[in-house]
Amino acid sequence: MKQKVSILFLFAFVSSFWAQRTTIEWNGSKIQDFGETKLNLPNFKNEGFSFGQNNIFISTKQKIGERDLKVSNLNWEAISYKELYEIKKDLLPNRDIADISYYYFEGERYASISVALFKNEKGKILRLSSFDVNESTVSTKNIAAKVGTTINPLSTGTFYKIKVDKSGIFKITTQFLKDNGINPSSINPKNFRIYGNGGIMLPEHNQDVRYSALQENAIQ
Repeated sequence: MKQKVSILFLFAFVSSFWAQRTTIEWNGSKIQDFGETKLNLPNFKNEGFSFGQNNIFISTKQKIGERDLKVSNLNWEAISYKELYEIKKDLLPNRDIADISYYYFEGERYASISVALFKNEKGKILRLSSFDVNESTVSTKNIAAKVGTTINPLSTGTFYKIKVDKSGIFKITTQFLKDNGINPSSINPKNFRIYGNGGIMLPEHNQDVRYSALQENAIQ
């Protein structure tokens, strides 16, 4: 009797999963010149430094074909207030901020990746040390990430615009108020509030991180 033997060959199809890990090489601080404003800010050796909305970002662009990407595995380390240099701790976000947008250039599809490097979790300052960029099964929507309160502080009350053309600590005195056209006798110091978003230019791209409204600055 002849026995017919059928042999089933199983072919294992292995798909390569695209992934990229970035480690932030922190390197003290550096004076950044923004025209009329100069700030001493945390610095790193990697390419892609950018500053906006009172935070440091690392920004990269790369050709990615038809893949959609996501930022994951963000590793944070605790630092002291001193290591923020001239970043205002009270204006830092309390969550991760990572944005990926897509565009075409000369027929090729690219991804623009921007990740915020500092956050404030209940008074604890955290600095990003590394993160991963992986393939995503969900398309990333090209929506700007907004931080801070959405309440418009200028909706009620009386406000004065005061020019601040240099970094430092400013003392509000009677003479300071007079020099800025404010009558000191009509002001209750207990009602003082100062609002501003750092005096830096607005982000270049619509999808870049920005504040939803003017943020209140700390007064001591």
